[in-house]
Amino acid sequence: MSGQPREGGQASANVPIESPDINAMSSVLQIYAAFAQQRPNLSHPELMELSKLQFEANEKRQSTSVTVQRRVNITQEGFEWPKEVRNAIDKLYKLTTKNWNAWIMDFEAIWEGIPQVRDLLFGDIDEDHPEYDYRIDHKLVSVLRHVAEKESTDNILHIINRRKWASGKELFDYMHEMLTKNEAVVASTVLLDLSRVRMTNNEVSKVIREISNITTRAALVGIDISVPQQITQLCTATSYTHVYKDVWHTLESVGSVVDYDAVCAALIRREDRHMNESQARGPRAAALSASAHPKNVTEKPAEARSSRVSTKEEAYLYGRRDPRRPDEPAKCYTCGKTGHIARNCPDAKKEESKTTESNRETAALTSEANTTTN
Repeated sequence: MSGQPREGGQASANVPIESPDINAMSSVLQIYAAFAQQRPNLSHPELMELSKLQFEANEKRQSTSVTVQRRVNITQEGFEWPKEVRNAIDKLYKLTTKNWNAWIMDFEAIWEGIPQVRDLLFGDIDEDHPEYDYRIDHKLVSVLRHVAEKESTDNILHIINRRKWASGKELFDYMHEMLTKNEAVVASTVLLDLSRVRMTNNEVSKVIREISNITTRAALVGIDISVPQQITQLCTATSYTHVYKDVWHTLESVGSVVDYDAVCAALIRREDRHMNESQARGPRAAALSASAHPKNVTEKPAEARSSRVSTKEEAYLYGRRDPRRPDEPAKCYTCGKTGHIARNCPDAKKEESKTTESNRETAALTSEANTTTN
């Protein structure tokens, strides 16, 4: 009969439904019954397939309608970030072309108390996720624009103004892509700078500061310069000189060469001691320097040679220093007083005068005795 569905109306009760959802099954059966009346010429499998397709289309259309309505409603609601979040955003330093890795850690910390934002930017929440909130995603665009540097030479206007951003997640991902794509080049440059650190004038504190600055620069681009790397470069730059060579030997013998702070402290102590010793030897070093290097470099060779000889003679006439006490003034070997040498010692001359006078008296007495005898 043409007025009844093919396979019989009762057969619809035994239609296999894959979905265990009772509501979905009921909806499919209702669609099936309607199609069976409208298209009696279709077979049962054809009616079943058509009913499923219609059911899925209805569900998708309803879901889209709900999503659109939800977006309209939430954008009309008043929404503000918590006060502590607003304060943290205002205090956060600006994002530039050079500080992504340091900036991102502080930026992520702001959202620890708002998991919807944290998971949206740093997790796996997208628009299809049940916890996705369009209101939050939309307002993140203004947040990211606010924290971007816009004035200095390291500004990122070329990134945030590239186009109109539909969501904060879209802008955030693009910022990450653009600001980290050259990290390999920057990393090689920083490591090259580290290998070139050298010491001049035995100033180990400058070497330590330079290594520290390079380590900080490396951290800003996501490079971790390890403690062994820092110690190795510090050793390369300082161990060649006699001032610090024994420090390294001592550290190695006691096993402290793996402790960067201990190494730096030991080297700085030696630097301080070396500077104090140099200052204490200042007067003597100045005299020796003057004797070896005339002040007037434009004077003629003969005049320079004469000046050096004169200076040496003057230094010699003031006596000699005890090598065990280089900081004490020169003393006379005869009387122990300063200001002259033994050859010019007044006490020695007095003794010599007394001896000469005594010899003269002895000679006179001897001569007189010989005359009397004769």
